[in-house]
This record gives sequence, structure tokens and C-alpha cells, in this order.
Amino acid sequence: MLVIDLIYNLALLAALSVISGFIVERWKNHRVNAVMQGLLFGTIAVIGMLRPLNLGAGLIFDGRSVVISLCGLFFGPVSVTVSVLMAAILRYYQGGAGAVTGLLVISSSAIIGLFFYYKITKQNKEISALQLFGIGILVHIAMILFMFTLPRSMFLSVIKSIALPVIVVYPLATILIGKIISDNLTRNRFMHELKESESALRKSENFLSILVNTIPDLVWLKDKNGIYLSCNVMFGRFFGAEVKDIIGKTDYDFIESELVDFFREKDRIAMEAGKPTHNEEWITFADDGHRALLDTVKTPMYDDEGKLIGVLGISREITEKKLADDKIQNLLREKELLLQEVHHRIKNNMNTIKGLLSLQIMAEGDTPAAASLRDAESRVQSMIMLYDRLYCTENFRELSVKDYFVPLTEEIVGSFTHRSKIKINTDIEDFILNINKLTPLGIIVNELLTNMMKYAFVGRDSGVITLSASMKNDHVIIQVQDDGVGIPEDVDFHKPKGFGLELVNMLTEQIEGSIRIERGEGTKFVLEFTV
Repeated sequence: MLVIDLIYNLALLAALSVISGFIVERWKNHRVNAVMQGLLFGTIAVIGMLRPLNLGAGLIFDGRSVVISLCGLFFGPVSVTVSVLMAAILRYYQGGAGAVTGLLVISSSAIIGLFFYYKITKQNKEISALQLFGIGILVHIAMILFMFTLPRSMFLSVIKSIALPVIVVYPLATILIGKIISDNLTRNRFMHELKESESALRKSENFLSILVNTIPDLVWLKDKNGIYLSCNVMFGRFFGAEVKDIIGKTDYDFIESELVDFFREKDRIAMEAGKPTHNEEWITFADDGHRALLDTVKTPMYDDEGKLIGVLGISREITEKKLADDKIQNLLREKELLLQEVHHRIKNNMNTIKGLLSLQIMAEGDTPAAASLRDAESRVQSMIMLYDRLYCTENFRELSVKDYFVPLTEEIVGSFTHRSKIKINTDIEDFILNINKLTPLGIIVNELLTNMMKYAFVGRDSGVITLSASMKNDHVIIQVQDDGVGIPEDVDFHKPKGFGLELVNMLTEQIEGSIRIERGEGTKFVLEFTV
């Protein structure tokens, strides 16, 4: 009879505890939920105490220890405090010999439940049936120990009557009610996470939809059979259809077969390539009839297992860009033709000047005037050569010093009748200079080489001229040297006696450089400047 009364009492508590799941679902606010759970479990404890197992005057047994310990275990300090206050007030009101013992049991059940709340529940760990059974044993061992607080005349008979049923039935009830609550909490937590996931998924889908539809390009996805899986609004304009009306259909449902075959061929190429492919295509938008050139990228798409899903296409209209590019190309061709014409005219004019000088030289005969005209002709020739070299390069503002000086040297020296007797050595590094530097440099080198060819080897059968050029840390050094008879001591760049040296001195100042003469075995001119 005792066991039956206990089971009846605990069955009532188990049935009422199911309401806990409803509270978890109904009240999402943590504090409100905690208070409501405390009121519920306190009510369950009070109901059990109002229909207890009565062992004598003031000695009652019910399921409050199970309920309060589980309230602390699953819902924490706020809930268990509310339930403890409700149960303690009623037990104090009921009074009797077991009142103190009852209050101690209420307190110990709450403390044990809270201890395991912080050890297990609050850390979001799943609680097992074995753990629930262990908690139930611990709570009810404490209950039995508190029986020793009863009057000496009562506790032995009480323990003898209640100990075995309590230690057997109550832990089992702890498992039963605990699993109901645990399952409810797990289910509610799962449902909450599921709803949050669904909400996040909907937000993600909405964001992705907004993002794709905001893109001004045409975006679509077909499966490997050409059936549309997705597309954006811009692509719908091409077909003149709503996005929902395109999904599940193919190109054949919207456009002529010839263009469809072209699209399908490009799809096949992309899928076989296994990587993005590009192509350009002219299309006509069905919504407004305008024709456009598209730059299309088609990329094969694969699932997590590497299985081909279909082809992702992105097309950008490049009609205006194409027209602009064509216009630029036409302008470039016109500019090239204009440059060719200007080049030929300038070159012809410079050759005309050279020709006029040559005619005048012939007319003057072997006179000082003819020699001066010949020097002028040589200077014009160095400019013609520089201009010709610049025209043959892609950059009209810069030129390789080596590409310019080597042929220039041959041209200057080759104009003299005794060229075969003079050996020319060149040691020229391959560096780039601006036309503003090269133009005066060409005339300077022309003057120095011409001067050497005229005067350095008078009375000799042979000689050597060396031209070197180098650049280090933007500092350029150009040296022109001969092994001839040497330059007179009275020749000085600061007080030049002839037009040639005066011209060299003037051009050196123009490039903000310096030049000096070194005498020894022959003559060396050293020109230095910074770029």
C-alpha cells in the first residue's frame, strides 16, 4: 500500500511536469521563463504535499524532493528559489514533528539540483538516465539522513517504513520526470535552432536573390541538359519573361533554334573544358528589342562529390565598350598614318637640307667655307640618324644609347677617306636616355669624333679611337679617346677658339653636365651628367 501511494503521488507529478515543455515554448524571455518554471514546479510540489503519504501526526512524504531537485537541475537558481519558497511556506504552515526535516529536505534537494545544474545543464551537456538516477539516489540518501532529525521515538520506525520504497521508487521517478523534461528541453532547443536556421536560410536566400537581381549582368544556371535551374531578373529581360516562368524550361521555349544551338555548343565546350570559358555573342532583348553584344563567361559547376551540376553563365553587355574600342582603333590607325606622313616629310626635309649642303660644298671646292659646310652636314646627318632610330621604336621619347651611338660612330667615321686606317673600339652599356638628352649628345659625339678624325692622326698611318658610355645610379659618363698626336695645350673648353668646341661646350651646359680634356697618350674627352 505504501509503494502504491508513492507511485500515485509521483505519477501525478510526472503528468504535471509535462506542462514545463509548454512553458519553454510559450515564454522565450529567459527571466519570465525561469519564474514561470519556478511557479510550475512549486505548484507541483504543493499539490504533492496536499495529498501526501501520511505516516503519523506531522509526518508526510511526497514527491517534492524529486520535483525541487529537478527544478534546480534543469532551470537554475531563479526557478528553484521560487519553487523552494512555495514548498517551504506550505511545509512550515503544515507544521508537525517532521516540519524541520521537511524544510531540510526541500533545501538539500534544491542545493543538489543546483550543483549539477552548474556542472552539467548550464554547460549544454546532455544528461543521461544514469546521471539522473545518480542524482536521484544522492537526493534521497540526503532525505533518509535527515530522518535522524526526527524525535528519537519516531525516526527508527519511519526509516524502517519509508527507506526502501524511497531509495527505490524516488530515483526511478527522478529518471522518469527528468527524461520527460530533458527530452522537452532538447526538442525545444532543436526546434529553436531549426527555426533560427530556417530564418537564417530565408535571410540568406533573400539576400542572395537581392544580390543576384541587383547585378546588371545576365546571370543564369542550367543543368547539363540545358534546363534552367535559376536566373536573375536581367536575364528574364532577354527572354521577355518572369524568372519563375523560365525555371524548368530550356532555350528552345524562348528563342530561335539557330541561336539555341550556338548557346548549347558553348555550354558543351565549357563543361568539357572543366574551367571558365569566354565568348562574345550578339543577342536581341525581347523586352525592348534592343540589340547588344555580350561578353559571356560560362563556368561548369560541381557538387560536393565532384559531380557535374551544369553550367553557370554570366554575361556583361559590352556594346558601348566595343564601339569605343573600334573608335580608338580607327583613331590609332589614323594617328599612325599621320605619323608616317609627318616622318617622311621631316626626313625628306632634313635630307633636302643635307643635299643642299652637299651641293654648296661641291660649289665651294676645297675652301674653309666648304669645311664648315661639311661639319654642318655631319651634324645634320647625326640628327637624321637619331630621328630615324626613334621612328623605328615604339617609344618616341626614349632610345637605347647603344642602339644609337654604335651606328652613329660608324656613320661619322665612315665619311672620311682614311677610315680604313683607323680602328674604332666601342664599349657602350645598353641603357635608355630621353630624346632631350640624346639630341645634344649625338651632336657632341659627332663634333668630338669629327675633330679626332681630322687632327688626331696627322702624319700617321694608323690610329685607334675608343668610345665608351656607362650609367650608374643615374650618373652617366661618356668618354671619347684617341691615341693620336694629342691636342694642343692652349685648347680649353672654357675659352674655345673654334665653333666646334664652343658648340660642344654650349650643348654640355644644355644637358647640365660637365666636360673635360685629359692629355697623355693621345687625347681623352670625358663628359659627365645626371639624368
